[in-house]
Amino acid sequence: MDFCMRKFQFCYRKWVFSEVFNVERGGAPGCPLSPLLYVLFSESLSRLLERDSRLVPFVVPGGAKVKCAQYADDVQCCFESGLLSRLSQDLSIFERATGAKLNPEKTKGLRLGSWRYRDLPFGASWSDQNIKINGIWFGYDAPCDVTWNERAEVFETGSKPLAPAGFRSWESHRINRFVSPILWYPGAVYPIPRRVLVRLERAIFSFIWSGGTELVRGR
Repeated sequence: MDFCMRKFQFCYRKWVFSEVFNVERGGAPGCPLSPLLYVLFSESLSRLLERDSRLVPFVVPGGAKVKCAQYADDVQCCFESGLLSRLSQDLSIFERATGAKLNPEKTKGLRLGSWRYRDLPFGASWSDQNIKINGIWFGYDAPCDVTWNERAEVFETGSKPLAPAGFRSWESHRINRFVSPILWYPGAVYPIPRRVLVRLERAIFSFIWSGGTELVRGR
């Protein structure tokens, strides 16, 4: 701990070390260095969990073993319930080393198997149905349908202000650039239900033609 504090009490500039100074505040809002600094910060947590041999990883479909997944400022931990006390110890180490604190109000968990409807630690919001992780719903209550219905609503709502006056040759590029981020991300987790696919096809058709005359008609 003392070594870490000493390391962060001077800056390195043009190959010359500065005088020692105390770190009293974070970066300014909007600073381009903020995401990079946060990556360095969050990497210490993921490495701490990965190196803890007592934390048995969760095996997901396909055989991959997952302990910790991070995206932006979100962290997901996957463990058996009997290891929650060990996870709590690792989080305490991380808190003491960094000054960060676990916010119970923003901490959510999904109870699986025989641990549904039981009280679990951390003061988190535990669910026995669904929770959303990085925009994707997981759980027991038709998470695939819930996720894709949300994606369809996002596309239908967001495409209306962008609808063109008529068909243009480059409009397919706009469709690809606008629709792809909405569909590819959840598509890597859940297949698109047929009824949602039809709904999206109609929305895309309306987006392209926007009340114009259809130039190609089926017989």
